[in-house]
Amino acid sequence: MKKVLVIGKGGREHALAYHLKQSPEQPEVYCAPGNVMMAADGIQCIDIAETDSEALASFCLDHDIDWSIVGGEAPLNVGMVDEFQKQQLKIIGPTKAAAQLESSKSFAKDIMSQCGVLTADSTVFNDYRSALAYTQSHSFPTVIKKDGLAAGKGVTIATDQAMAQATLQDIYHDDAEATVVIEEYLEGEELSIFTLVGEDTVIHAGVAQDYKRAYDHGVGPNTGGMGAITPVPNVNDELVVSAYEKIIYPVLDQMKANGTPFTGVLYSGLMRTKKGLAVIEFNTRFGDPETQVIMHHMNSSLFAALDAIVNNQSYTVSFEEGYSLGVVVAAEGYPHTPKKGFELGQLISDSGIKVYGAGISGNQTTGYQAAGGRLFMPVVQSQTLSDANRKVCHWIDELAIPHTFHRTDIGQ
Repeated sequence: MKKVLVIGKGGREHALAYHLKQSPEQPEVYCAPGNVMMAADGIQCIDIAETDSEALASFCLDHDIDWSIVGGEAPLNVGMVDEFQKQQLKIIGPTKAAAQLESSKSFAKDIMSQCGVLTADSTVFNDYRSALAYTQSHSFPTVIKKDGLAAGKGVTIATDQAMAQATLQDIYHDDAEATVVIEEYLEGEELSIFTLVGEDTVIHAGVAQDYKRAYDHGVGPNTGGMGAITPVPNVNDELVVSAYEKIIYPVLDQMKANGTPFTGVLYSGLMRTKKGLAVIEFNTRFGDPETQVIMHHMNSSLFAALDAIVNNQSYTVSFEEGYSLGVVVAAEGYPHTPKKGFELGQLISDSGIKVYGAGISGNQTTGYQAAGGRLFMPVVQSQTLSDANRKVCHWIDELAIPHTFHRTDIGQ
């Protein structure tokens, strides 16, 4: 029996571990550190921090793990893949140098500039006064990004000078030497393309759309994501092929040419603009909450797809008909200061709904408790987005959990 390790503890990792376990190959699935809802699904949770590279590598050696996959960005940023490679362990994810495609917005802009990929015009600043002066001489809205990792929440769309100044003050108050990227505001529909990348293998792994703002109709603060759908209406095969030819392949080739070859999972956050398909951002791992809907919609073996890139082999991922849709249930106060410790109940799902756990504690027998911002995410598959939205929102409403909120317009 094959043994695999998923590194992380959120809803994304729950989806990866669960669907690996459901694969026809029936691998033995571990997750470090995992969460209580994973344990309820029979996934073996290991009490090792997701950023403890040495301890995780030792665990893999001691337990004959065939390969591991990194879920989130934090382990990549501490060089998890580098440590595993040093120990001659197989792992899915980029090296720390290649992960700069996500962790450094200026690095990503340089790569795109070198290979001629369409993205927003931008300027990089390293001090408050220069950045502020730039905003005072340019029109709004404008986009302000702090360089580095921000769990999907490091972007501000400043609609006026006061907002731009307040954003820059917050950034430089916390870090006087911060690098900031200020870029033009692009308009259009967003989509995310997921790609599995081996040494010489590229496997398309789906298209999704997430909803970043906290509240209905796209208002409120940016979050890590409040829901997602797959596939995306009006995104056809021709558009996906164009994205690979004009964006994904050129970026991968440029990374290799620069001596930082990319392997792992590439998340291409794109926008359909008047100028064409443009890059909003790259992530160097699966997205959360997009992973939950993509895994739910996949009808081929997740183990076989990931094993293919580990062993540099070809594979074709296939999906169900219709749509998969998920809605995040978050704690009151998220994304700033989420309320914790309150009861969530047993979270027993209806037929056809799969619930992926994130910021929760407790167990299904005595009940779960809130322990984070994004708590859990029910996902359902249906022939229409409207029916999928109705089923998920009805299930959430029936729970009637105090101190929580969710969006009702996902997929609408």
